Amino acid sequence: MGNDERNPNLQQDLPELRIYRLTGDGREARDHPNGRVSRGFLRLLAVLDGKQTLQSIQGQLTYLTIQDLVIWCEELTRLKLIERIDQKAIEAGFAYTGGIEFERDPEFSDVVEQICVALDRTQPMPEKTEPETPRFVTAQTARLVAIEALNTTRNITLHGFFAYPSRRADGKGKPSEFRILIVQDDQLETQMANLIASKDGYITAVAHSLVAFRGALRAQLKPDLVLLDVDLPDGNGFTELESLRSKAEYARLCVVMLTSRSSQADIAQGVMLGANGYVTKPYTPATLQRAIRKALNLE
Repeated sequence: MGNDERNPNLQQDLPELRIYRLTGDGREARDHPNGRVSRGFLRLLAVLDGKQTLQSIQGQLTYLTIQDLVIWCEELTRLKLIERIDQKAIEAGFAYTGGIEFERDPEFSDVVEQICVALDRTQPMPEKTEPETPRFVTAQTARLVAIEALNTTRNITLHGFFAYPSRRADGKGKPSEFRILIVQDDQLETQMANLIASKDGYITAVAHSLVAFRGALRAQLKPDLVLLDVDLPDGNGFTELESLRSKAEYARLCVVMLTSRSSQADIAQGVMLGANGYVTKPYTPATLQRAIRKALNLE
């Protein structure tokens, strides 16, 4: 006899049918970001406006699996930014009680600590610290970024890349309407990425240094997507990404890191600084093709 036959109420807690909604604090965090919630979780809060099942959320955030959403929503529920409202399932005793899966990963606390160091704070958040204090913001943000980073790492392991779909420009719907700027210093790497993107019909341009990249932006190249390396001859791609995100005109520029750096700490840094995607070298043409299409919201 199957589990559903023994207890038909188990069907009430199918993860994809769980219903969540924003709390007042969740709306405040969504509408007035102050560093308390990381970028990936802000995307989830934006979708959770109204009563939403995980199934409907997953339809909008296709880069997250139902399992991922269970983890992310449990964390937001713990922070009282959303609440679960399918009370019958909760009262029946089928609420998710597994804890944050990533916290069982021995590297989870290491990633949190590394992110805290990057944010210049290493002490854990006291229970009663007010949300406005830097320590609360740092510790909580580090925890959320760590969840994102480990989720990203898992997706990279499975698929070779990770990408958040960007907001597609109005009127653009096919590759020939998108411009990709490839920022890589290695000649062969540049040629390979350029060939892959050009073959799919994208308009491409290349820059072999950050100076050339900045010059292209000043010249109003207006790329729809940037494939940005980390280790460049005249600077660090992560530092450049941070600088871009601090400027209003580039805050929404779609940036995918294309790099040989593949550690969780590096991926966490990319997530923390707001990269739209992350592709690790070496990669296959199919991997880069999918990452570009996903980042440009073409699939």
